[in-house]
Amino acid sequence: MQAVLKCAASLVLASGAAAAAASAELVLPCPGYSGQAVPDTIVKAVREDYSGAEIIGRGSNGVCRIVLPPGAFWVKAESSEARSVAIRVVDATAPGRILRMLPLKGAEADLQQSLAAMVRRDQQVRRALEAAQTQADQTRIQEAERALMEADAVHASELKRLLETRGIPTAAEVGIDGVGAVWLLLQHSPDLMAQHMPGLRAAAAAGEIQRSNLALSEDRVDMIQGRPQRYGSQLQPGPDGRLARYRWADPDDVDVRRAEMDLEPLRAYLKRFDP
Repeated sequence: MQAVLKCAASLVLASGAAAAAASAELVLPCPGYSGQAVPDTIVKAVREDYSGAEIIGRGSNGVCRIVLPPGAFWVKAESSEARSVAIRVVDATAPGRILRMLPLKGAEADLQQSLAAMVRRDQQVRRALEAAQTQADQTRIQEAERALMEADAVHASELKRLLETRGIPTAAEVGIDGVGAVWLLLQHSPDLMAQHMPGLRAAAAAGEIQRSNLALSEDRVDMIQGRPQRYGSQLQPGPDGRLARYRWADPDDVDVRRAEMDLEPLRAYLKRFDP
């Protein structure tokens, strides 16, 4: 009996040690826009499905550290004046990645404010349409659809003037949220987005928009232009009215491509639309 008790105790100790070792520290460079260290940097992580509490880490001398349990997380670094885009981290590893800290305020304050105002209007008309559809109010639906079309047309015209003269603005010019605003508004102007995919790719390479957002744009342009999508993000109504996957190239390797763009595995993504 004594031997059995000793064995059980050793199993409990071993199990406790394994649990303690389950979490690991993620260490990533988090330099500022010009490569300098950013004071008072903190690191934030949330689970990929946004469940559970936010986890906080710290940055010092341009290096960010945060302890994460196993699983997939969105991780970003921020300070009072700068923020990185969020990157997807699995099991506390992100080989070759950095959390590049981009300014919240750009040099061109008026342009940044104009982009923010367009985003507010963009989201307002879309929320109004969604509310009308939820209530099945046909009069309100028609009014909301007209307001949405008018807003998209105005925004497309303003974006066209901006992009024809300078291309996709940088975070130094319009802040990190300004670059994100351009990306968002382009999603609702597909023809314009297709013309400026090189600029969006450059912005993603510079860490100014998320890789996952670029992947959505790539797939959308491919679908609009009749090409197979690469990342499986685009769905369309099937014969039965339910959402179905738009065709893609090399389906066997789709999860490899998705991981490279900070996208969750395809099965998990599709489950959200057909649980």
